[in-house]
Amino acid sequence: MTLNHQAKDLTVVCVAYIRYANIPVLIHSLLAQTLQNFKLIVLHDGYDEQMHRILSEFKEKNPGVVEFAFSDSRYKDWGHT
Repeated sequence: MTLNHQAKDLTVVCVAYIRYANIPVLIHSLLAQTLQNFKLIVLHDGYDEQMHRILSEFKEKNPGVVEFAFSDSRYKDWGHT
C-alpha cells in the first residue's frame, strides 16, 4: 500500500468487508465535514473487485484524502489482522 504522506491533522482508519452501500455513505459524510485536513484509510478484509472499483473512484476524485488497502487474504476479522 502506498500512502500520500502529506501532513494531515487527522487520520481516520476504517475496516470494512463488502459493505458496498455503506462505504460511500461513510466517505461522503467525512468529505462533507468542516475540517478538511484529514486522510481516510479504508482497510478491506481480503480483495474484492467491486469494493476496489468503489474505493478507486473515491481515491481518484479525492487524491491524498482517500486511501485504501486490501489484506493479502480473507481473515474473517473485518480487516483487523
